[in-house]
Amino acid sequence: MLKTIPLLMALSLGCVTVATAAEPEIAGTWLAEDIRGGGVIDNAQSKITFETDGRVSGSGGCNIFRGSGVVSAGKLKIGPIISTRMGCAHAVMDQEEKFFSALNAASSFIFDGAFLRLLAEDGSELLRLTRLD
Repeated sequence: MLKTIPLLMALSLGCVTVATAAEPEIAGTWLAEDIRGGGVIDNAQSKITFETDGRVSGSGGCNIFRGSGVVSAGKLKIGPIISTRMGCAHAVMDQEEKFFSALNAASSFIFDGAFLRLLAEDGSELLRLTRLD
């Protein structure tokens, strides 16, 4: 059963639909090690948590976010994502923008036992993440 929750501050207007729970191998919190092949700022800590109820939450490095995350048989759909609107150093904001963009573009994933790799429709790697918990 899908449940729609209205949100106040959204990066994209609308509602969040909570759907299927995260698959066991990706449920939990993940830290971005690489975003679109450009590395990351280590102390910015862009991270995402895949909840067992079909939600995602985390930090882009400056702002916290939440949204929906539909995960099924290697396919993935994240969003829409809502976020706080704080300002940080330019480099951190740039990383956060790239992180959110990569999350929105992800359509599948591969978990190889060490890394969770979020992939674009063409199979290119958008994000490489390591488990925090």
